[in-house]
Amino acid sequence: MNVDPNPGSVNSPASWEAVESWILSKGESGEIVPKTAQLKAGALRLFAAMLREDEPTSAEYVLENLPELARRWANKNPGKQGETARTYQGRARWGLELWLQWNADPVRFRFPDAVERPKTVGPKPESSKRAKAREEEAPANDSGPATKKPFRSFPLGDGREVVFSVPEGLTMREVKKFIFHILTLASDFDPSEPSQSQLFALARRD
Repeated sequence: MNVDPNPGSVNSPASWEAVESWILSKGESGEIVPKTAQLKAGALRLFAAMLREDEPTSAEYVLENLPELARRWANKNPGKQGETARTYQGRARWGLELWLQWNADPVRFRFPDAVERPKTVGPKPESSKRAKAREEEAPANDSGPATKKPFRSFPLGDGREVVFSVPEGLTMREVKKFIFHILTLASDFDPSEPSQSQLFALARRD
């Protein structure tokens, strides 16, 4: 059914079909997001289909009786009661109420700021979490002023290993300091044990 989106004269009664056509035309013109227009018009169509043959089809009547039409729709669709019916009711009410505002003054009518508008096309801003993950996955840049030190590993057995990096120009004195530091990290480290204290005595003799 092709319905004029500007039905009749201003303030004249209009059917719900005219309101549906008006909503879709606003999506086609870009005044609202086309997908939004389709959702609102679709909800209105669902509830208007619940009208009995002896009931008016005007937009005003449908708006006034939306709760009852939503109840009828929920009864015929038992698997979609509750939240779905309330969501559809809100969509249908959105279109009917805005159409009534437009019909009262088409020249000065403007969609409220809360209405979803077409978004400017452009790259989406990258979330900080995604940017951090991408940065960690990126290969190291060897052309920078600072280069990463190569890592060495010492297998301990049972799938365990010690991983460490060795700076350039390492001296024997520094190696000894590092060895005694590693001793303190052992789970069974106990300087009161004679066998362990003897190791530190070797360092003092040197």
